[in-house]
Amino acid sequence: SSLSIGLALALAPLAAQGCRDQENVTQRANGLEITGSQPSVQTFTCGQSGLLLRVDVDVRHWVSGVVTPLTINVLATDAGGVPTNQVLATEQLQPSDIPTNGYAFVPVRLTQPLAVFPSLVLGLELTVPTTTARAYAWSGDAPGLYAGGTTFIRRNVGPLSFDMGFRTFVGTSA
Repeated sequence: SSLSIGLALALAPLAAQGCRDQENVTQRANGLEITGSQPSVQTFTCGQSGLLLRVDVDVRHWVSGVVTPLTINVLATDAGGVPTNQVLATEQLQPSDIPTNGYAFVPVRLTQPLAVFPSLVLGLELTVPTTTARAYAWSGDAPGLYAGGTTFIRRNVGPLSFDMGFRTFVGTSA
């Protein structure tokens, strides 16, 4: 019927955008500085099956004049939920994409969406080149209240009793 065709057409953009799966909203009173010597990882547990299409990170410029992009990696984790060195997806935000006056959720669309399923634990890593002394901050709370993951520094220091601000979106098509 025309109603079902119209409904399918109306819902198609939602499938491509995805539905919010996981989220941690912080108080925005604290955070971790992302530097060349301190990349940070927030692990999360997927709650839906489908494709991980987008992540939002709650970030800001920490110092003025930053010209290096912020790299966002999606990492595999081991059986204990600890991030590994296996990068499953990587994207970049340009400095102009990141707010300078306060934290905000910045969307990061994955050019190669990842197949996910409930209980899969992944890591969301923010990093800059090792030559970057100071750049960005990622909002976080200590102690963190997100039960589906935790935070690590440099992939192997942790778990910390800290949780970073993020959102994940899962859908059926890119």
